[in-house]
Amino acid sequence: MINVAIVVITYNRLDSLKRLIHSLLLANYDDQVDLIVSIDRSDIFEKMYNYASTIQWPHGKVEIRTTPVRLGLKQHVMRCGEILQSYEHIVVLEDDLYVSPGFYQYTKEMIVKYEADDDIAGISLYNYPRNQYANLPFYPQQDKFDVYFMKIASSWGQVWSRHKWQSFLNWLQEDKKLEDMHIPMHIKRWDDKSWLKFHHAYCALENKYFVYPRVALSTNFSEPGEHASLDSTYQVEILKDIKHDYKLPNSIHEAIRYDEFFENENIKETIPYHNVSIDLYGQKYLYNQYVLSTKQLNFEIVESYALRMKPWEANVIAGVKGEGIYLYNIGKREFKNRFKVDNNVVVYKYLFRINSPREIFYILISQIKGKFFGLKK
Repeated sequence: MINVAIVVITYNRLDSLKRLIHSLLLANYDDQVDLIVSIDRSDIFEKMYNYASTIQWPHGKVEIRTTPVRLGLKQHVMRCGEILQSYEHIVVLEDDLYVSPGFYQYTKEMIVKYEADDDIAGISLYNYPRNQYANLPFYPQQDKFDVYFMKIASSWGQVWSRHKWQSFLNWLQEDKKLEDMHIPMHIKRWDDKSWLKFHHAYCALENKYFVYPRVALSTNFSEPGEHASLDSTYQVEILKDIKHDYKLPNSIHEAIRYDEFFENENIKETIPYHNVSIDLYGQKYLYNQYVLSTKQLNFEIVESYALRMKPWEANVIAGVKGEGIYLYNIGKREFKNRFKVDNNVVVYKYLFRINSPREIFYILISQIKGKFFGLKK
């Protein structure tokens, strides 16, 4: 039997906590699973504690952990990682999440498959509908498997394993300088109070991946809290049933992989150059000699692809010629390219699947707001 516990992290959102516990009680468990509720100090601590004390959990023990003083989200989350001293694996859930009835079956199958794989840093229950750094939709490429891999740590429903978490803690002790790393600028701008900032950087620098499901097993209400405001942008559809026998790749090399910028790594296999940077979302700022991008740059265009097939990397893989995606050689001197249209508008229409000028205007305003304020975590 897998030694796993469910850890709920909460602070001062009583209704959110109740909703999450409700979803956990609706889920299917065929093992004994302990539930741990960790409560940080707040003005309504007694209400939070009193509710947690009433939870009837028929699947194992209930443990309530409290903090002597308010820790804040980063220290609270890191403290919950210490629970791995008692369990081999923990499912970590912040209180504004909601889980699928099948989340535990998924968790078990992923642990069995990838527990010993050193390329894997963790398991996500959630999947991203957007590239949070570019503030644009994200459509993962389809293949025969039920999961794909990303060098992006998950915080909206995730599974940590003891030895994998310890590897991250060991890395933290090395006191890495994030400003020297080629990671998304949004991450660098996050406050140091964000634990996720460092887990993201760890995955990027050490080439570690999280397992992501094609159909999510958790969703995020993005309710007002310490590092978020009310928003439905990241609400996703979750599996309503219990799925068994997930079709899983034996290693990261068999399936679709994305880097820390949400860029498809497999696409490099179709480009006849070794030193290529993939930057379709236009968020990278350090390039190799060749760059595949939707940005309109003044360098030699080696190849040009259309924005027709979905997702956009499919156009490169299939060799669909046209305008919108460009393979540049930036090793040569700059010269002026003459592009027919502004590619920003083309990209918005393509990714958001719209044609109305009014809709494009509203999206552009959203993009400006997103870039100005950034995503907090």
